[in-house]
Amino acid sequence: MVRQGEEQKNWFRSNRFTVINGQLFFQTREGKFEGPFENDIEAELDLMLYLRRAEFGQSKH
Repeated sequence: MVRQGEEQKNWFRSNRFTVINGQLFFQTREGKFEGPFENDIEAELDLMLYLRRAEFGQSKH
């Protein structure tokens, strides 16, 4: 997927989810950590929303 206004790039896939100090986060392409989340399902749902917003150029607020 190419976000609006960006050129096509070859991105490598990695596990976006990580545990920091016992709390679950996901990491964005920009290196920002989002979270913490209560569980895997909450983290996955928030990641999907984050990606949808990025695709359509919407901010979180």
